[in-house]
Amino acid sequence: MLGKVLLNSGRFANNLFSKGGKRIVKNLDMKSPMDWGVAIAPDIMFGGLAAGMTQGDGWDRGAAFLGSSLGGAGGGLVLRGLVPSKNPIVQMGLEIAGGIGGDIGGMSVADNFMRMRHGGYTPWEQKQLEQQALLEKEILAKYLANRQGYTQDPFLVQNGLG
Repeated sequence: MLGKVLLNSGRFANNLFSKGGKRIVKNLDMKSPMDWGVAIAPDIMFGGLAAGMTQGDGWDRGAAFLGSSLGGAGGGLVLRGLVPSKNPIVQMGLEIAGGIGGDIGGMSVADNFMRMRHGGYTPWEQKQLEQQALLEKEILAKYLANRQGYTQDPFLVQNGLG
């Protein structure tokens, strides 16, 4: 009984995804390399910007580039392919919305890859923790310099609490 359910659900998923993939390709209606370039070039550009702004080594920058560019391009093409429209303004709006959503998802995957490599933190998060520790030391040093060391609160001492 369970085997039949799993088999049928597998067939259902296979039909859904294979038909969905054919529908996406059909609805994209990309006739020339220029169409592909216009659809994918902004995502590659933003992937380059993400890589350029990422702290860390080449692996971290490569992960940021791939996450942003592949996620953005994939999201834009999929959303554009799911909604059939011949209107170029609607197609561009779908491309942008899907690209933003895909970029967010792709960068999430890239961040998790970086966290795996760096012990649970991305390079930006590591830098933030270092700067937070320095700021805490600086604030404590300024506070103690103004107080000339630690003194007790007179109110607490009078009430037996200090």
